[in-house]
Amino acid sequence: MVRPMSDGTLLLTGRGRLLTPRPYDGPGPWAIFVRDGLFAWVGPLADAPAADSTVDLGTALVTPG
Repeated sequence: MVRPMSDGTLLLTGRGRLLTPRPYDGPGPWAIFVRDGLFAWVGPLADAPAADSTVDLGTALVTPG
């Protein structure tokens, strides 16, 4: 069984390369909404849902796993 990283919500934001199972080629900067430790949404930062906390990953390469 996979356990969530943490409770609550987290918004990861960035301007770097985002590698996902379905490649994200939308507008940057992008955002990943994490709920209870699992990716719940990926898309443009301007459309991101509100979260309990936010972490800016800058230009880092981001890949799940």
